[in-house]
Formats: sequence, structure tokens, C-alpha cells
Amino acid sequence: MIATPARPQNQQAANGMWNPWKFFGPQRKDEFLRRRSELLATAPIPCLWLLGKTGSGKTSIVRYLTGAADAEIGRGYRPQTRHSRLFSFPDADVPIVQFLDTRGLGEAGYDPAEDLAQFDSRTHLVIATVRATDQATDEIVRPLKQIRKANTERPVLLAVSCLHDAYPGQQHANPDPFDSSQRPIPANIPEDLRRCLTAQYERFDGLFDRAVPIDLTPPSDGFEEQDFGGPRLKAAVLIFHPGFARIHRPEDGCSEHSWD
Repeated sequence: MIATPARPQNQQAANGMWNPWKFFGPQRKDEFLRRRSELLATAPIPCLWLLGKTGSGKTSIVRYLTGAADAEIGRGYRPQTRHSRLFSFPDADVPIVQFLDTRGLGEAGYDPAEDLAQFDSRTHLVIATVRATDQATDEIVRPLKQIRKANTERPVLLAVSCLHDAYPGQQHANPDPFDSSQRPIPANIPEDLRRCLTAQYERFDGLFDRAVPIDLTPPSDGFEEQDFGGPRLKAAVLIFHPGFARIHRPEDGCSEHSWD
């Protein structure tokens, strides 16, 4: 696994993006490139396809999995097609993981054919994101069916997000009651959340390999556990694409951000 450099405090590049190679110098970058070349000789750069509406938690997933700040993620995306953007981490020159973000869901006539033509062979895992209480899911289900049919070997994670919408004003269950089963619905969760999860699993039936209930929130939302389900998400990604582990330091476990 490649050891990603620890991020210095208050480091600001002239363009607002943090440049790890300015901080560590060319020698560290040369070492990184050498080790990256060794890894790429046996495994491709992981590319995760994010499919979901705006506000369904896609940016929060990227933030959690990489440890990068939201602002950096926003500036790091590069347009690829009319409806997709690619985020390369830690940068576009020497990426160790990439995220393809599909936009346009909910717009009339969105067709994933263009994205499939360009990225079908490059994407290794689809993460379909849907808010727990969202009942208008046809605009996600329809393109996901096409994406699933185009490559039945490519795994799909269903990230059911914003769980707290189903229990407003309450904290998340502690300890976390969810397990790693394909469709986790614990007995000791609020009844409204149980109904929401059951409905989402039925709507996406046959289109995912594992469901991962998560709730990744900023500190301002006031939740004691801000990354509820984050370790579960990271573990699921590692199961379906072990190569994703390269963004972590060897001493890291699955439950920690790679840049903390």
C-alpha cells in the first residue's frame, strides 16, 4: 500500500489547492511515482463510479474515503462528458484513485450511454447513492439498470444516505446496529427508518450487491457521530476492490481517514 503524505496544517497553494509535492519535495514525489508504477504493473488505478442525485451524499463519500476537504474536491473535478466529472486523488498527474461523478440525474432525457462508452472499461465499482427518505428513485433506477446490464461483473454498492431524515431531532443509534449483510435492517432502529430501508431495497432489487446505510454529516449538524457508517462503507469498498487500500498508510485501519 502506498503511504500517502500527512497533510500539513494551514498549507495553502497559490491556487487554493494543496500541493503535497511542494511540501515534501521532488525526492518524495520520485519515490511515490516509483511505488505507484510498481502497483500499476499488477493492478489498475481504482475508479469508482458515483451515481446519484445532487444532495444524496456523493461529495461526502469522496471526502470520507479520501480525507480531502469539500472545497478541494469541488475544484479538483474535471468535466469528462456532458453529464460526468472525474476527480483524481491526490491529483490528476499521479492519481491513486479516481471518482467518476455522474450529474444530470433528474434531467429530462439523461442517458448513460455516453458515459458507458467512455468509462465502462475503466470503472471498477459503482456506488449508487440515494437518500433514505427519497421516494422518487426512477431517475436513478433507470440508468443503473443500463449500467448494470452493460457489465454484470462490475459490483454495485447501494449507499442509503441521510438516515437521520427518518428520525429528525434524534442522535444515531449507539452502538451502531447495522451489520455487513447484503440488506442490513436491524431490529432496533426507528420504525420509519425500517420502512424507508425496506422500500429502497425493493426499489433497487437486483441492481446492487450490497447495501450500506450511512450518514456522513458536517459538525454543524450536531451529531455526536459525524461519520456514521463510514467504516462500513470503506470496508465494503475494500471487499469489492482491494486495490482501494493503496490510499491508506500501512498503519491505518479501515475506520480512519487516510490523511488524518
